[in-house]
Amino acid sequence: SPSGFARTLRLRRAHDLIVDTRQPISDIALETGFADGSHFSRRFREAYGTSPSRMRHEAMRHQRDA
Repeated sequence: SPSGFARTLRLRRAHDLIVDTRQPISDIALETGFADGSHFSRRFREAYGTSPSRMRHEAMRHQRDA
């Protein structure tokens, strides 16, 4: 559906911001069009199988190890 496609694009952008910046996750949620952090976290977990904070932690760990 068009709304599902739009949500997927917003989640991809949020993923990129989580991995590539230190911007607060709550700010990323708002910037990518989610009304609140809990809704964003729920949708992110559905899409990526992990929480936004865990995704950031893992990305930072991989950057340190590289």
